[in-house]
Amino acid sequence: MCAAAAAERTRDQRGHGTIIIVPELPEVQALAADLRERAVGRAIDRADIAEFSVLKTYEPALTALHGAVITGVARYGKFLDLIVEQPASGIQLHLITHLARAGWLRWREDLPAQPPRPSKSPLAFRLRFEDGAGFDLTEAGTRKRLAVYLVTDPMRRSSLESATHTRTRCCTPPRCRRSSSRPA
Repeated sequence: MCAAAAAERTRDQRGHGTIIIVPELPEVQALAADLRERAVGRAIDRADIAEFSVLKTYEPALTALHGAVITGVARYGKFLDLIVEQPASGIQLHLITHLARAGWLRWREDLPAQPPRPSKSPLAFRLRFEDGAGFDLTEAGTRKRLAVYLVTDPMRRSSLESATHTRTRCCTPPRCRRSSSRPA
């Protein structure tokens, strides 16, 4: 049982096991389902960063998403995975997001044509499709933990672990671990 997916198993007074569920998981599952309906089949115009700290990977560059088509959406615990493929080369990439505690995904049918400017607004990341639709990732509050990763293989442990494993209990594909204050 994954620590992030089902939290912990406890015993009540009668000895019956109960599962304490992470309350955000239904929301993440609903977001994945909604993105499957709205985004699959659309070509990406551009990916813009409005908050520097949101991007947790540097290779491949976000420019690799230009012209790529979203072919699927998956969920790994509280991580959303937009599976994209470059039509010309057939290279598959994974745009993975983690909304943390205060993150929101807001779909819009008409995003502005110009890229967002860095500012004090809650906007952290914008993904715009060629037809003008897309979504913004925003984060309220002062603790900026929203995360965006662009990786070639989401199952590689090092792809997602570096930024999330040390902060909270996390579910990084392919295995789940608990963070601790002791060095590994």
